[in-house]
Amino acid sequence: MTPATESERTSTVEDDAADEGQESRLKRYDQRLEEWITSLREGAEQRSPEVLSALATKAKDVGDYLDKLAEKTRARNATSSAETTSLDPSARGEKEE
Repeated sequence: MTPATESERTSTVEDDAADEGQESRLKRYDQRLEEWITSLREGAEQRSPEVLSALATKAKDVGDYLDKLAEKTRARNATSSAETTSLDPSARGEKEE
């Protein structure tokens, strides 16, 4: 197996940093959503049906957005994994010469 080139190492470091940044951002979003849900639960009885309906619609929109984002991420990870597998002879079960 040949040692990784400098550009491959840099790419891996950049990918790891991007993943960490995305994970951190998702954790912040998760925290905000939890706070938002708690706030809604606490004040739900005091809100009008119209406000509750609008909030439910917005929550569905957010859910749809997150589902699409998850699908994109899965597709990107599958593509990335397939590219890695196609470049690595050992991952294909081939012997290096």
